Amino acid sequence: MHVENNCVFFKSTPYYFGKERGDKNYTVRLMSMEDYDKLTQENPDYIHLTCSNSRDNITRKVIDITCLGELLGKMLVGIGWKAPEEVS
Repeated sequence: MHVENNCVFFKSTPYYFGKERGDKNYTVRLMSMEDYDKLTQENPDYIHLTCSNSRDNITRKVIDITCLGELLGKMLVGIGWKAPEEVS
């Protein structure tokens, strides 16, 4: 994960990327406290997902960033976005 120019960047497996590019508009990530702090401080407006093996990618408008809990000393975070046809 990294945040740049009001956008958070993640890689996604081919299985999940296919869903995220389609009708799934939410991702759950396990991240370090440092990354979680950076994400919440930057509060990006966009999420950019790149498929780990094909380099296909999508960018979506973030509508929600929620801390779902803590697991094994890391933060479990959900990020929701608008589908392309909902972005105005």
